[in-house]
Amino acid sequence: MPRYPKRHNFTRYILALIPLLALALGGCVSQPAPEAKKTAGPIFYPPLPEPPRYQFLTSFNGKDDFSTKAGGLDSFLGEKKTKNDVLKKPYGVTISNGVIYLGDTSAGVFLFDLNKKKFGPFPGSVGPGKVIEPINVTSDPQGNIYVCDPVRAQVLEYNANNQFIRGFSSPDQWKPVDAQVFEGKLYVADSTRLTGGVKVFDLKSGKLVSTIGRKGTPEQTLGIAYGLAFDKDGYLYVVDAYHFMVMKYDRDGHFRGGLGGVGDSPGFFGRPRGIAIDHQGRMYVVDAAYDVVQVFSNTGQLLTYFGNETGQPGSLTLPAAVDIDYNNVNLFKQYAAPGFEIEYLILITSQFNKHQAINVYAYGRMQGAKYKSDQQLYQEMLEKLERDKGKKLSK
Repeated sequence: MPRYPKRHNFTRYILALIPLLALALGGCVSQPAPEAKKTAGPIFYPPLPEPPRYQFLTSFNGKDDFSTKAGGLDSFLGEKKTKNDVLKKPYGVTISNGVIYLGDTSAGVFLFDLNKKKFGPFPGSVGPGKVIEPINVTSDPQGNIYVCDPVRAQVLEYNANNQFIRGFSSPDQWKPVDAQVFEGKLYVADSTRLTGGVKVFDLKSGKLVSTIGRKGTPEQTLGIAYGLAFDKDGYLYVVDAYHFMVMKYDRDGHFRGGLGGVGDSPGFFGRPRGIAIDHQGRMYVVDAAYDVVQVFSNTGQLLTYFGNETGQPGSLTLPAAVDIDYNNVNLFKQYAAPGFEIEYLILITSQFNKHQAINVYAYGRMQGAKYKSDQQLYQEMLEKLERDKGKKLSK
């Protein structure tokens, strides 16, 4: 497992319910990653001989995906390069009905149609649906696509045929940076410093109906809302990059807890961005400062992390967004190692990795392997951190 730098001094803030670890806004901009090295076999986390829980499957990169090289994604897409289809700064990602949608803050919105084997600019982003600086992209169960554009100051909605429908606007100045659809409402992270929060829109009328994260004590209010995710019970989790926290709210906007702290070792954060939650409540939080995604149990206990193996296939460079998907697994089974059964996909973008703009990983199990519980993994992580701490003190 990769090492983090030495931990900084920090102050802990203990809150109720979920023992998550807080987030630091700062962090240096990563440099473009070196060319990924070839490996002889599948890439697992943790590596063999431990029973693998994650496998890196493949990468997507707009400028190379149409070549006809043998093997990998190039062979899968099987078309020629298109000169103008070059990704510059990938950020948001979602997958719906066999199509990967990518928001590039410097180049627009792109799609990878895995069924038609086509890549290109998002066709809905013209005329009234034109984007200026798209950041995060999300989808709903009906296949509608939502693009957050903080410069246009709208969340743009497109139907399953990629046709522009409408834009969601706030009566006040705002910076929409992430969105999630849940039970007839659109929840939007407004990153306006100290006055934003999470705006809630009614999907039928398009009207703003409430704001979450603006009431309560300073410890309960949002400073800079960045990433959004819902768990299976309908609780909303918000990455707050100002107060260095992941905040938990119910749908009525009541604060339900969190744990904070600043650091650069496992379980702490330097520059958190994207967040996603699987059906079992495992939480994935992307950290752009240390090029990792950290995985927490449904009670907030740190389980593992991966991504910062510099130069290796599956590595991350200034990662931004993470998306979990259960519906498109069949399109990626061809990349799974023999015996590895995929439960769901994890898509993560890198803003500065010219060889791996979108990495696709699988969470699953190896046939016949014996797996430990999440609680056992947490205890092992604690023991490892204590051993590492002891080694540092003995030096």
